[in-house]
Amino acid sequence: MNSSGDENAACDAENSALAGTDIATICSNQKDAFFEEKDAYGGIIVNSRRPEHERILCEELPDIVNASVAKWIEKGIKGVWFKIFLEHTAWIPVLVDNGFVFHHAKSNYAMLVRWLPLELRMGIPNFAHTYIGVGAIVTDGDGHILAVRDKVSFKKRFWKLPGGYVDPVKLVGFADESLSEAAEREVLEETGITAKFETIVAFRHYQHGPFDTADIYFICVLRPLNKIIQKCEVEIEECKWMKVRIDEFMQHPAVSETNRFFIECYLNEKKVGSIGQRTKVIQQWGTLQDLYSVTPPGKTELLT
Repeated sequence: MNSSGDENAACDAENSALAGTDIATICSNQKDAFFEEKDAYGGIIVNSRRPEHERILCEELPDIVNASVAKWIEKGIKGVWFKIFLEHTAWIPVLVDNGFVFHHAKSNYAMLVRWLPLELRMGIPNFAHTYIGVGAIVTDGDGHILAVRDKVSFKKRFWKLPGGYVDPVKLVGFADESLSEAAEREVLEETGITAKFETIVAFRHYQHGPFDTADIYFICVLRPLNKIIQKCEVEIEECKWMKVRIDEFMQHPAVSETNRFFIECYLNEKKVGSIGQRTKVIQQWGTLQDLYSVTPPGKTELLT
């Protein structure tokens, strides 16, 4: 790291709020180590926002990193993570010079990692590589299905099921969206129809998704609570109830083969009475989990 006049001046700056403190003042009270937290697998996590990292000057950071890495190697630590927030990005060049690489980033931080034992194959998994989306089959009980056409599309504007990606965070401080919540939200946002999640009938795994990721798209069945369409003027070109069988949806030239397949799955599974459902919600490892299953024909509940 350079020790220019600007950086030295920044090191002298005193700020009371950690989030607003310049990186120059964000280091450790100890000259030879960072504040360490253990992860679930015996690795080390260093969080740049820890108050213990506030007082060492910027030019001391390389020595701290060198000494800490040597100590971790001696102790047999395998994986070391640095969670670097936006206000502390001056840490990054020092870490990169010491063999750390980017693992993933979010809007307000980057996570860097180094696997220390050269003789062992790296045991750190790649960051999440799959988007989760939902498509909604909304039927009115009279042979119609809710269909939309997007205003903007990288391909031909097909008639398709309303839907979109599951939001990773609904609101700050709240849990992530479930599949059912995402399906209900997307239908309401795109069509103005309030609908209640009932089942899952199929999913698609697409291996060439955005940003070099894969894409898993779950097809949910929802029951409409109202039928008056109020389409989203920003995203949706057209929205209407279409007949499923009579030359509208299933035979329409602007309906993709993928969406025809989903509707065929729904109609067939409905006919034989074997449709996926959210069986229960359980709490495990400190988080809620939605469990889905396929109920065999003639069975209304799980065996115990």
